[in-house]
Parts: sequence; C-alpha cells; structure tokens
Amino acid sequence: MDINNINQVNNLGNVSTQTTHNVNTTKAVTSNDKDASNVSIKDLTQGDRNTLSLTLKTLNEGIASSKIAQDALQKQAEVLNTVTQKLDEKEGNSITQDEQDELKKEIVMSLQNFNEIAQNTKFNNNSLLNQDEQYLNIVTNNASFSIEMPNTTKISDGLITSFRETDLNNPQSLNQLSNAFKESATTVNNSAKELQSVEKSLQTVAKDTIQDQLKELESKAVSNNINFGQEMLDFSKTNVTSQLGFLVSSQANTVQAQSVRLLS
Repeated sequence: MDINNINQVNNLGNVSTQTTHNVNTTKAVTSNDKDASNVSIKDLTQGDRNTLSLTLKTLNEGIASSKIAQDALQKQAEVLNTVTQKLDEKEGNSITQDEQDELKKEIVMSLQNFNEIAQNTKFNNNSLLNQDEQYLNIVTNNASFSIEMPNTTKISDGLITSFRETDLNNPQSLNQLSNAFKESATTVNNSAKELQSVEKSLQTVAKDTIQDQLKELESKAVSNNINFGQEMLDFSKTNVTSQLGFLVSSQANTVQAQSVRLLS
C-alpha cells in the first residue's frame, strides 16, 4: 500500500459523510421504543466521532512513521550494497595506490550519506533511526503495537571502525570489510521488513475500526423496515410530537433530510 492509502484511511471527511447519511436516513417511528426523539444526531456522532478520530489519528501516525522509516532504510541498504559491490570487484585483484585512495574516498562518502539519511529521517520532529532504545508504540482500544526502531547510526559507527582497521592490500582483510557491509545491509533490510509488517497490521486495524464504528452507528439509528402507511395512521402523542419537532427544525434548515421526508 502506498502513502495515498493512508490519506484514505485518515479521510475522516468520508467517514463523516457516510455516517451523516446513515443518520439522515433514520426513518419515522411507530412505537415509543423506536421513537425518533430517542435518537439524536448528537448521540449518534459526537462521542463516536471523537473516539474514531483519536483512534485513526494514532494509527495514521504509526503508519506514517513506519512508512518514512522504511523508505529511509531502503535507501541505506542501497548505499551499503553499492559499497559491497565495489569491494567485491576489488577482491582477488591487486590494487594500486590511486585505486586505494579512490576506494577509500568512495567508502567515506557512502558512510556520510548513510549517516545523513539517518539524521534526516524524522516524523513530527522526532528522529526515527538514530536513537538507542527507541520504540514505535501504537495503542488503541482494540490493539497495541510496539517495535524497536533500529539505530542505524550505531551500524555506521561499526562500519567506520571496520574500515579503519582494513588493509586494502590484504585480500582477507578486504573480504572481511565486504562481509561487514553485507551483514549491515541484511540488518537494515530486516528492520525494513519488520516495519512493513507492522504497517500492514496497522492498516488492517484502521479499516476494521472504521467498519466497526459504522456498524455501531447503524445499530443506533432506526433506519430499517419503515412502514409509511402505518406511520401515516399513527397518531400517538409521541409520534405527532416528534413529527412537529422535525417540522420546526426543518424550517430552520437544521434537519435538511427531514424536509425531504415531510414532502414525501
């Protein structure tokens, strides 16, 4: 799922429109137990919408953090793989001093790029990839997630140490450096896969949360099995009072859907 789907998950406007539709299609009542006065728009939307908004906000922040970190980790893995490829090309071949200097320069620039990616990877001004014991914690009423974010700056520090200890004229030493970059790339890729799994789980929870909320709203609204004929013949005090109330409200344009209903 791309980022656009996030926006889709977080589009409370769509949820609001769908919810309002369910409320507006609430049909007239024929008994005191199913009286329109027993279900108000405020009861149907205010508390539930606040809960839904908070839940989706929490999930959306988790999805965004995960997505941003994934993209950064993939870029870092590409940097490490590029260095590994260059080292492997030199393996088994004699390296001139000029080639050594060029290789050192490329490795230093790659590690700088690697660190810059970590330092610039943030969400809400919080760094995601250069802190020790940093966790991505997502908690809602129905689910909770906690995953430790990788500190790729520490990975870079380890590679710098290995690089300084490497003798580029020694094939075995050169091979050890190549393996160090390979192992680091694997670690970074595994972290990206873990975050991708968490992102998918968060998306599922977000979709289920919206569906559950809409079902709950539908269960509160009296919107099924309307009998127009019976309603027209129901002159109980409760029903007549309810209809008069809707008439007054519709004249003030506060319940627009009821205006259509009265005309029908």
